Amino acid sequence: MSNVMDLLLKSDVDKIKIPTKKVKIQSLSDSFENDVIFTIQAIPVEVYNSIQESGLEMEDGEVNNVDINKIQILTVLEGVKEPNLKSKELMSHFKAHTPTELLQKMCRPGEITSLYNIINDLCGFGKDAVSEIKNS
Repeated sequence: MSNVMDLLLKSDVDKIKIPTKKVKIQSLSDSFENDVIFTIQAIPVEVYNSIQESGLEMEDGEVNNVDINKIQILTVLEGVKEPNLKSKELMSHFKAHTPTELLQKMCRPGEITSLYNIINDLCGFGKDAVSEIKNS
C-alpha cells in the first residue's frame, strides 16, 4: 500500500475541519456604526451540487439558461452560519418574508457576490486549494 493510502486509513476522520471564516459587511457596519461580522463556512458537496442544479433552466432536456443570481443567493444562504438568515425573528425585524428577501435587504449585490466567492474558496475552488508537486 502507498504511503498516502496508509496515512488516510490510519487517520482520524473527525479531524477533518469545515473551513470557516469571519467577514465584515462594510455597508451594514457603516449603517449601524458597529462592526457587523458574518461567519461563513464551506457547504457540503451534495448541497453545493443541488444549488448548482437548481440554477439550471432546462428546455427539452437541454440547459437553456443558468440563473447565476439564484445560485449565488442560495449558496450564500447556506454558507452564512451567523447570523441565521433563516431566522423568523430576523426576517420579521427587517420586514422580509423570505431568507432571500432578507439577504437582499441586508447586503448590496456586490457584497452578495463577494460572500459567494469567499464561500466558493472555502469549498475548495480557491487557487491554493490544490498545489502541483514538481519533479515527483
